[in-house]
Amino acid sequence: MKRRRVSARTAFAASLALLVLATAGAGLAGFLITTHHQHADRSRRLAEAAAYVREDPARAESRSWQANFTEEPFRLSLDAQLTLVSPASKQTIYVSRDVAEASTREDPTAS
Repeated sequence: MKRRRVSARTAFAASLALLVLATAGAGLAGFLITTHHQHADRSRRLAEAAAYVREDPARAESRSWQANFTEEPFRLSLDAQLTLVSPASKQTIYVSRDVAEASTREDPTAS
């Protein structure tokens, strides 16, 4: 049985290609894992904020609850807007700074 001879150039090129592919694969895996963790963390924070609001809807109409709520999205690192809606009215209770800036940029006539 004859052994096939591989030149040093071919072996070096193959090793280099394998090294580049392995590095790219490791980088992609790290990116995907980080993205997944960020998504899971954001989902958890949103669920916690939603539970805070759903806890007692009638209480959400009180001024003290609304004042305390402004701390909750900040603590959870969320950019949010909370609007209290009833059949007769619609009242914005809380708008985070980033949401307000974004809506101002989108609509220059808004004040």
